[in-house]
Amino acid sequence: MAQIQHGFNRNDEYYIPAYAVCPILNYLKPASTIWCPFDTEESQYVKIFTENGFTVIHGHIRTGQDFFSVPVPDCDYIISNPPYSRKGEVIKRLYEIGKPEKRAPFQSGYLCSGICESQLEFAYIVEKDK
Repeated sequence: MAQIQHGFNRNDEYYIPAYAVCPILNYLKPASTIWCPFDTEESQYVKIFTENGFTVIHGHIRTGQDFFSVPVPDCDYIISNPPYSRKGEVIKRLYEIGKPEKRAPFQSGYLCSGICESQLEFAYIVEKDK
């Protein structure tokens, strides 16, 4: 229980709606493996990526998988909604891992590394699952 209290802040738990996950599909290589280190199997990331033919590895502090201490699985991408209160630590670990990553620290954007062709790309989405 101490691990959960140490690594989890109730205010950091924000559930990404399905309509906010779909635009990122256009930037991923088909049949890639995606690690969602801050997600349960109920996450829209996990559900949508799986439905679209990706191999998804997920984990969450509540199930004993702490992003900061677990071994990095063999994956092509790291895509998740990390805890905002620990954003600096998350970014540091992502740089240490050296994998292309896509993150959604705010409900309106993804921070990407080594994936998009230009520095700033926009996609318009229609909110459908409210």
